Amino acid sequence: MPDKAKNTGRRLNVPNDGYYAIAALLLGLFAYFPSFDAPFVFDSISVIEQNDAIEDLFELDWFWAGGRRWVAYLSFALDFALYRDWVFGFHVTSFAIHAASAGLLYRIVLLTLDVKDKDYKSSRVVSNSRTALVVAAIWFLHPIQTQTVLYTVQRMESLMAFFFLLALLAFIKARQGCGNKWYVLSIGASYLCACTKEIAVALPFVIVLYNFVVAPSPSKPQAKDSSTNLPSENEKRRSHAWAYWFGLFSILLLFASPLQGFTDYLLDNISINSQSEPMAGTSSAEVLGNDVIDVQNLSPVSYAFTQPSVVLHYCRLLLVPVGLTFDYAWPIATGNLTDWVNLFVVILLMSLAVYWCLKRQLKGFCIGSFVLILLPTSSFLPIRDLAVEHRIYLPSACFFALIIGALARQPFFAHHHKISRVIMIAVVLLLTVLTYVRSQTYRTKLSVWADVVAKAPHNPRGHSNLAGALIEERQDYDAGLQHYALALRMIHETADLSPPLVTADFVRKNMSHAANNHGLLLLRAGRFDVAKMRFEQAITANPDNAEAYSNFGNYYFYRRDYLRAIEFFKTAIRIDSNLTAAKKNLQVARQLLRPH
Repeated sequence: MPDKAKNTGRRLNVPNDGYYAIAALLLGLFAYFPSFDAPFVFDSISVIEQNDAIEDLFELDWFWAGGRRWVAYLSFALDFALYRDWVFGFHVTSFAIHAASAGLLYRIVLLTLDVKDKDYKSSRVVSNSRTALVVAAIWFLHPIQTQTVLYTVQRMESLMAFFFLLALLAFIKARQGCGNKWYVLSIGASYLCACTKEIAVALPFVIVLYNFVVAPSPSKPQAKDSSTNLPSENEKRRSHAWAYWFGLFSILLLFASPLQGFTDYLLDNISINSQSEPMAGTSSAEVLGNDVIDVQNLSPVSYAFTQPSVVLHYCRLLLVPVGLTFDYAWPIATGNLTDWVNLFVVILLMSLAVYWCLKRQLKGFCIGSFVLILLPTSSFLPIRDLAVEHRIYLPSACFFALIIGALARQPFFAHHHKISRVIMIAVVLLLTVLTYVRSQTYRTKLSVWADVVAKAPHNPRGHSNLAGALIEERQDYDAGLQHYALALRMIHETADLSPPLVTADFVRKNMSHAANNHGLLLLRAGRFDVAKMRFEQAITANPDNAEAYSNFGNYYFYRRDYLRAIEFFKTAIRIDSNLTAAKKNLQVARQLLRPH
């Protein structure tokens, strides 16, 4: 008769699982280490590389710049204090956070399976520890996580996930009677999570769902001691639980803080500056910060109707990670048959999740928490980009737990232990190779944007940033200007292709920004006459475009007309007093006018 402990006892597998965990960590280093020298790209340039607020850890400028995301900014400031401009160190920290989160995920899955072990007495054929290890390893090594790990500014996502998982794990430990200190840790981690990224708004609801579906029921109430009139142990636990729930849900107050407007402006509507600094340095390769759609004119209904296709695309990428890209420029749903089918599938899955949660089944919690974590970004609140891979970073843990948990109960694995182990190792190695290949895309700015254009040729932001990368890294002005001209044409056609989604003001500002950046590239290429025409077009389209005035001043500076250059620099500073390049170039132009 086989020993039952082989199927149910997790401690028998701890040594082997420890070796597997170390192997998974080494595979992760193999996949990511060659890209630790990848440069800052896109928003990472503004938020980290060009952000003076993180350069002094003790002046606390990072706190005010971070607003409600001050914890993430603190991590950037700590990295800058340790590594200065050494981008390698920033990537090491991001990878360490990712690895630590995988460890927390392992513990959560393991403890959850132990709690619900009675549900699998007749069907579970793989040990709890082995199932938890596979879930954590696949989540850790999946190539869809490369954007969160290597796109440095998205440490906000990974750090939020770390505190999210820590809060949930601490709650599980507290519910298992390990002491009230775990309740305190859970609330503390919840607050840090909320001060890292707004997705934390889902945390209290995920914990409530876990408490309903998974957490063990409290023991029967004990009678109060009549001789001392002291509350029973269970009464104390209930009072502690109420205090915990109050503290947990109080984090929602953070999302109504006065810092919200400032943070949303800084991080949700950020764009990349492109002014040139002929005497003070050069601007970055990312030369277009335009949004692909006008979010302010996009209705919540249209955004919500588009998200089912986005969510199902995420799920497809989790199963078959082919077609990953940095910037999708996802199109708005038009109401065709595919859009309605996607909506029906998502509603069906949500309905099944509700049913399974009422039955207190783990698959209900997995799907329910997947939906809850995605709700802030993938429901009805319009956000600048309709689809980005880092949004699925934490929800993917729920997805893999659902899939691996279901496979672990299949009889096949009970009768073919060696085959199942080979399959597991093969899947992990395949994901490692795919992650290694995907991480190579982040080695240079040129490779990032070339990949975007190859996979999303309709994306004007991809073409414009590829133009800047071609000029910066290869000095290929001809190819760069061709891509930028294509981006200009795409932006111009936006108003004709999607009238309900854009306003005249949106197109006008985008055209001004685009014409200004095109002029900057022409100026670098020495095509002064065409560059002048572009700057004039930029100012005509938007007279408040300070960068256009600054670059027009650079044009006159290159033409040695310092008086005209000074006039344009002054105008740029009057519109935007924080335009550092214009201030520096104004000083240089004035010095050149002084008699020697």
